[in-house]
Amino acid sequence: MDKVLASLRTLGVLLGLWVILGVVALVARVIPLGQGPAPSADGGVEDAGEPSDDAGERPSDAGAIEDAMAAAAPEPTPEPPEEPAAPAAPLAIAGQRWTVCDAGGDPSLALADVFGDARPEIIVGCRDGWHVIGLGPSGPLRVARFTTEPAPSGQRNVHGAVARGDVDGDGLADLVLPLALLGDNGASRGGGLFWIPRDAFGGIREPARLAPITAVAAVVAPIDRDTGAEIVAMNRANALAQLPSEVWVFGGGASPTRTAAVVVGIGGTTVSVTDADRDGHADLVALASGRVALHFGDGSGGFPRSHSLALAGARELGLGDVDGDGGADLVVLGEDGLRWIRAGALEGMEPRGLDGVPANLRGLQVLDADGDGKVDLAGWDHPRLVWLRQRDPVDFEPRTAFTLAGGPFGPRRHRVGDLDGDGAADDLVLLGTTADEGAGLELVIVEEALEGRELTPSAEPRPLPDAPLVLSAALR
Repeated sequence: MDKVLASLRTLGVLLGLWVILGVVALVARVIPLGQGPAPSADGGVEDAGEPSDDAGERPSDAGAIEDAMAAAAPEPTPEPPEEPAAPAAPLAIAGQRWTVCDAGGDPSLALADVFGDARPEIIVGCRDGWHVIGLGPSGPLRVARFTTEPAPSGQRNVHGAVARGDVDGDGLADLVLPLALLGDNGASRGGGLFWIPRDAFGGIREPARLAPITAVAAVVAPIDRDTGAEIVAMNRANALAQLPSEVWVFGGGASPTRTAAVVVGIGGTTVSVTDADRDGHADLVALASGRVALHFGDGSGGFPRSHSLALAGARELGLGDVDGDGGADLVVLGEDGLRWIRAGALEGMEPRGLDGVPANLRGLQVLDADGDGKVDLAGWDHPRLVWLRQRDPVDFEPRTAFTLAGGPFGPRRHRVGDLDGDGAADDLVLLGTTADEGAGLELVIVEEALEGRELTPSAEPRPLPDAPLVLSAALR
């Protein structure tokens, strides 16, 4: 009887903690109570729950809470139809600067729907790890942080852009975080590829380190017919030693393990998954040492055929239907400007040029910015955001979408997306620094940034506030 009473008391404590956390998060309007995000086909991002700061070290607590909630849950009753969701409130924060973290290292920036609400979250890769930032009417809040161990002397951590997708096939989008450890001379020194599975209550299960590789990029996408999407990562081998980089593929499911590794060339930078030859099977596309490497899939996880295309200084890759034939064409930014490669038969894959692209364009994005069903291109040509709007297939009209009018702030990364929940991908996130010694890595958010407006950021940055509860996990 004493054991039974003790178990009941433990159950009551766990339930009480969960209710308290849920109420605080609901009041803060940061994390929706009892709601996980809908699965997404894109590669990338987050989580939402509110464990304590040692969530990464004590996953058993989260499991106990889940078991207790399941045991205590009443039988479901029919609910009336839900009212249409109200549009998100305006942000009204244009031009304000927020300091996110220390400015050292090579930052990354991604937008992804973490919580399944009206707005995506902003995920910043800093020197100490990844910071997940939610948006509310009063401004941004740090809602989650995933930290890694400091780099040894003479080396630096590079926390790459996160990937998001349903790896284990449970209907919830998981996170994949790529970490590269590089020497001061750029030599690869290791790193890690981390998988953070989601749970049914909007939190996370125990983070897993899949491989101690120099992971500079990752994507989550289905490759075979088995349950769960695959994790695809670029493992950058030491280019100074003339070692070729490889793309590693980890099979989806409850325990992802490596199923394939393909060589892509020296100095690998990024990787994507698409049906490049339009045969119905997923292919790998990677950039390395001025070349586009194509590895054609067989639908069962193998890549028996490969091909490469020379493109001088190829450094950025995008996917989109440039010619209007329904295929996902490749768009590559390099020394010779912007080139596109038609999806389809191999003999038709010669690179073709796109006119009107500024020579110094960077941060390439392929997206439908104006909602007309045609893909557009966007990139940064300091001090302006350039929008190449597609009028007809292979005919893009360049225009200045936004200009940074002045001030000490200088962008290092940018992303365009739908931040205000109005259905249009016309909002802008800038991540950068100032010339001031000791200044941190700062964030600037601009709504409706594709209408030719100008903006001068605020003179002084504000520290990024934490949400009432911040999900924190240490990745080792």
